[in-house]
Amino acid sequence: MSCIAGLRLVQVSEWAEVHREMLNPLEREFLEASQILARQVEADREAQQQRELEAAQKLAEAEAQRAEIQTRANRGLRLLAVGLIIFLVAALGSAFLALQQTARVEDQNRLATAASWRRQQ
Repeated sequence: MSCIAGLRLVQVSEWAEVHREMLNPLEREFLEASQILARQVEADREAQQQRELEAAQKLAEAEAQRAEIQTRANRGLRLLAVGLIIFLVAALGSAFLALQQTARVEDQNRLATAASWRRQQ
């Protein structure tokens, strides 16, 4: 129902309350049917708004759940990244120590070889 038709119905309804006796039975029936239809249209509009509100609330809840899942996933990825960084630092430290030990062993081998050559001469 258009806004203008709704306004006219309100105006006619208010006039008819005061001047009911001026309406013939067909006019009263038409006015009552129009009022019933207007109430039904308004009830349908309110029901539609309620459905839209419920749908929006469900969507908001779903988005909140998705955001919570994403937050947990991000937290898990950060923990994994920290763990991998710690592992990388430990691996690099171990490699550095292994290189130092290798250098010491090579130095000791050279010293032992040099000492062995001296004894042989």
